[in-house]
Amino acid sequence: MERRLAAILCADMVGYSRMMSGDEAGTLTALKSIRRDIIDPTISAHRGRIVKQTGDGLLAEFPSAVAAVEAARGIQTEIAHRNSVPSSERPMQFRIGINLGDIIIEEDDIFGDGVNIAARLESRADPGAILVSAAVHDQVARRLKLAFEAVGELDLKNITGPVRAYRIAGPAEGSGHVAGPALPEKPSIAVLPFTNMGGDAAQEYFSDGITEDVITELSRFRGLFVIARNSSFVYKGRSVNVRDVGQELGVQYVLEGSVRPSGQHIRVNAQLIDAETGHHVWAERYDRRSDDIFAVQDELTETIAATLEARVGAAAQERVRRKPPGSLKAYDYVLRGESIISRTSEDNRRAREMFLKATELDPDCARAWAGIAMSELIDWLSRWGDDPAKALDQAYTAARKAVALDDLDGHSHRILGNILLQQGEFDRSGEHLEWALSRNPNDANSYCSLGALFNCVRELQKALTAIATGIRLNPHHPSWYLWYRAAAQIMEGSYEEAVASLRTALTRFPDFVTPHRHLAVAYMRLGRESDARMEVAEILKLDPGYNLANLAERLRFKYLEDSERYLDDLRRAGMPDG
Repeated sequence: MERRLAAILCADMVGYSRMMSGDEAGTLTALKSIRRDIIDPTISAHRGRIVKQTGDGLLAEFPSAVAAVEAARGIQTEIAHRNSVPSSERPMQFRIGINLGDIIIEEDDIFGDGVNIAARLESRADPGAILVSAAVHDQVARRLKLAFEAVGELDLKNITGPVRAYRIAGPAEGSGHVAGPALPEKPSIAVLPFTNMGGDAAQEYFSDGITEDVITELSRFRGLFVIARNSSFVYKGRSVNVRDVGQELGVQYVLEGSVRPSGQHIRVNAQLIDAETGHHVWAERYDRRSDDIFAVQDELTETIAATLEARVGAAAQERVRRKPPGSLKAYDYVLRGESIISRTSEDNRRAREMFLKATELDPDCARAWAGIAMSELIDWLSRWGDDPAKALDQAYTAARKAVALDDLDGHSHRILGNILLQQGEFDRSGEHLEWALSRNPNDANSYCSLGALFNCVRELQKALTAIATGIRLNPHHPSWYLWYRAAAQIMEGSYEEAVASLRTALTRFPDFVTPHRHLAVAYMRLGRESDARMEVAEILKLDPGYNLANLAERLRFKYLEDSERYLDDLRRAGMPDG
């Protein structure tokens, strides 16, 4: 019989039977939503394991009491926030009990007094509250800044002897904090000093250097609000609560990290945390040889900064999606628009409406004008909208306005560079894309846009190198990175590699014409005409009016023979002329 020590969390929904009798379908829908969006990801983020679920409750185990308590706090905070936002789903509350004790493991289930005490504590907790045993309290009281209320010794059913218990103050109770600065409109982040885990004070310069460089590189992204070094380093050497840091500095996200040298290797851990809920948004581990310590520092800094920008942006978009429309500000509308742009024709139209709403609230919001430009460019490329023929001119006008409002914003210059590429202005396109990268050398999107330009002017090695850099900086990149890479691979004759790139891209977004079009050309050049014809059939299914005449208006190769060969491949694959 296997035994081990574990932290056990039991949770149960309040009033489940009453709510089921009143509205069975609505109750089950709301309960599934809370489990999917809040409970399951929070437990997973704190390294917990859901052992089993009942109709209205669950049992989970954690490797430590701290992890269990942080997960419970995150769950109750998120549920309280959800209940405060007007919604069609009915409000729900949960009771949570946590115990630290010996458990018995049998297959995937767990048993024993450690589990029974947690279950009994849960049944005695108030709605929306967390009740913990003295064993849990003693483990976490010195490690987490929480307010505990002693509730005395409880006689619990089928438990021998009384159990001393403590109630943890709710999300808004007992913090003792003075309100910090108001959150900025932009997604905001503080980078805490990375911890030197090597024990050698001489290595402190490296962990501090990583921290300082990540702050500097993140500051290049004008879509982020980044706390300066002097404020972040106030927390150096201190054990801090991330929620306190977020409140004191007025930021939505906090990055923590550590550096551990080991012989000829260095391991760097980084984790991004939502300061409001304590949820882990992203975590990554980097292992590098330490032959050239400064080169390692540069590479890690670039990778962490580029990945963080994408992760913070995605998390901010998700946060905004949960806000009721009446509370949205200009930048919130921008984030909402950026979260849906280009997915479908309808989504692209809705995104433009979001950007226009942002300009009504703030006419000088460069990011909103850049969003309008991008949505118009997508309409032009995808033949969407009521009048795609005018879309490119409208995109150019909006992009010029964005650059005029904020000439330092590389994002706006990148979009203008892409528009100029579609207008056949190769030199001017390159100027804006190179300028965007000069302002922010960690912008993966600009590298891939530059790669597209290099491909159009037949500088293929430059194209593949630029796109490879973009993919390294943003490993969880959008599928269009692979379209651009495949286009360059086709131009250089690497047709099998192009097919592999495009097949990967289509697993993410199968409803775009461009990857199917590139794939048809690659198949024709491989002699696989039947496969190419299937891709053309898919294109005509997605856009029945698609033909070589309207494609020729949108192909942008510097040399006429490149365009003619591309169009001829599609013609032989069955694409109609007009």
